Amino acid sequence: MPAFTSTSAPVHTLWDTPDTAIQRLPGIWFVTTPSHGGFVLSDERQAAMPEALRLDGIYYEEDVNWSLVNRVRD
Repeated sequence: MPAFTSTSAPVHTLWDTPDTAIQRLPGIWFVTTPSHGGFVLSDERQAAMPEALRLDGIYYEEDVNWSLVNRVRD
């Protein structure tokens, strides 16, 4: 199993500037913004996502796509 690198908290997201950012696993951040939120993956984590679960971008929104990231285990 690969070891993933911890990354810095995202300072900007698809949804806006994060109010909170919690690193759930190395390279996987859950962020909230004033209007929305979700998971932000590092490039390394995005590349390691199973093809069937991988989106085109690194943002997995909290209402629908969160379940794709939730399947990831370290």
